[in-house]
Amino acid sequence: PKLTLKAIFKTRGVLWGILTLGAYCAAEFTLGTWGASFLVNARGFSEDGAALAVSAFFGGIMIGRFIAGIAAVKLSDNTLIRIGLILVIPGLILLAVPMGMEGAVAAFMIIGAGMGPVFPSVLHTVPARFGARFAADITGYHMGGAYVAGFAVQFAFGFVAAELGYAFMSYMLIFFIALTFVLNEVTIRVTSKNKAENNG
Repeated sequence: PKLTLKAIFKTRGVLWGILTLGAYCAAEFTLGTWGASFLVNARGFSEDGAALAVSAFFGGIMIGRFIAGIAAVKLSDNTLIRIGLILVIPGLILLAVPMGMEGAVAAFMIIGAGMGPVFPSVLHTVPARFGARFAADITGYHMGGAYVAGFAVQFAFGFVAAELGYAFMSYMLIFFIALTFVLNEVTIRVTSKNKAENNG
């Protein structure tokens, strides 16, 4: 059976979960798309150096997901999400201050490694948070809603950067990562009632 769109959004916590993933995607997509432009325009890096740093970001995501896959044997999805988001913060702080080539590569890799477990872990929590029966439908809405939010912010940043400059990106990323953390905690709290009902 499939849920209607109306029923999906009436399910306790679904909207919070979608917003959580949307805030995360806003940060990941913006850094992945505009990170090189940020380093060239706001930090004066060469195009080759900026490309290397962005490659380190995606490499960091790969490493973070690999480690998270091993750690998932011992740690819950919510713990992995929290650890990942907390790990991102030092990288974003480093990104917000003037840095050399080594600092930029380190910052992008740290951010990527922290982001690594977030997206898959949020999706993996769907059956536990909302029940297995409609998990496929709810997962689809999570991904669709998150991608729409992520691409919208990524698109809008181009206009923001034209007005405020690319240096604004580091502060915007801190905001979206902090927002992801808060929204995830709200989702955990709201969906705890679903778990109680499903187990009852």
